[in-house]
Amino acid sequence: AMQADLRGNRLVGTVGACVWAGLHAADGALLLSRNMLSGTVGRISPDTHTVLLNDNRLTGDLDATAVPDDAAAQLEHLDVSDNRGLRGSLASLLSRTLRLESLGAARNAFTDHDDDDDSMTSRHEKKLTMDVIAEMPNLRRYDVSGTRLRVPTPVAAGLGVSAHS
Repeated sequence: AMQADLRGNRLVGTVGACVWAGLHAADGALLLSRNMLSGTVGRISPDTHTVLLNDNRLTGDLDATAVPDDAAAQLEHLDVSDNRGLRGSLASLLSRTLRLESLGAARNAFTDHDDDDDSMTSRHEKKLTMDVIAEMPNLRRYDVSGTRLRVPTPVAAGLGVSAHS
């Protein structure tokens, strides 16, 4: 099977729509790690099962526009670590990626909930990202270090740290 493997090539520019459109012929794997890509992720194609965009300069939200429900349902491997500028609700994204086996989201600006949701009641009713991760049946490995996620109180207590409120 053919893959679009362009890792470590010092590519610059943005991830355009043509990249996602071409994934059907590339076995649904986009491997663009260790480049100098900037801008947003774009709109992930529903034919995509593997996205490796770590170690770039990407910014913007990984929300339902960037990762529509039909694309989220197909994702098995997602690594966007070390972009620093990616943000959005990781809990919301993960709750739609039930097939996900591996996740790299470290060293970005991800939060548990959308910043535009300022209703404290709804924030407390929503699950934290770590709670969503605990319920993901296929997830075998993940790294969410260096993000803005809150640690659930029981986990924090076991680690001897206090959870953010």
